[in-house]
Amino acid sequence: MNKKEVFKLAKGFRGRAKNCIRIARERVEKALQYSYRDRRNKKRDMRSLWIERINAGTRVHGVNYGNFMHGLVKENIQINRKVLSELSMHEPYSFKALVDVSRTAFPGNRQVSATPKKEDEDLTGKMEREMVYESRRGTNPSSSPYQIGITISIETKHPPLMEPPPTTTKFRSSPPFLLLLPNLTL
Repeated sequence: MNKKEVFKLAKGFRGRAKNCIRIARERVEKALQYSYRDRRNKKRDMRSLWIERINAGTRVHGVNYGNFMHGLVKENIQINRKVLSELSMHEPYSFKALVDVSRTAFPGNRQVSATPKKEDEDLTGKMEREMVYESRRGTNPSSSPYQIGITISIETKHPPLMEPPPTTTKFRSSPPFLLLLPNLTL
């Protein structure tokens, strides 16, 4: 590269790296190496972000990510992770339909039900919650469930938050946005 191109690429660098040709050439070369590397890392980071979003969406419905994806593969549903993450964020009803399809395809999907117990709650914010995992073998719902009781203790620095005050907005009739929505059930 000639001097003009180096200084053009070094624009915005700190110190002598922007106006001293020897230092600028080294910094520009290193910057180009970083950009080459990070173009590949960007794809890796986006894929992991999509997986995190899908996992969060499936856990709302009681299925983990691995079992959800396995159920989709068994049903031969070929939707990539980018689209699945968008569905989990912006189309919850469509995503729930996919979770239900995956759950019926792979009976290893467990239904997780969390029942919070507020027995030991004081000003320090200590809470104990009990979660019951129900696992069913086979597709027959009348088969004997295995229940495992787990007590999780959570400590926080702050006391539990108070409920927000009630809102004063009242509608005379149905709100206008509810009139446009079809009757959708979960």
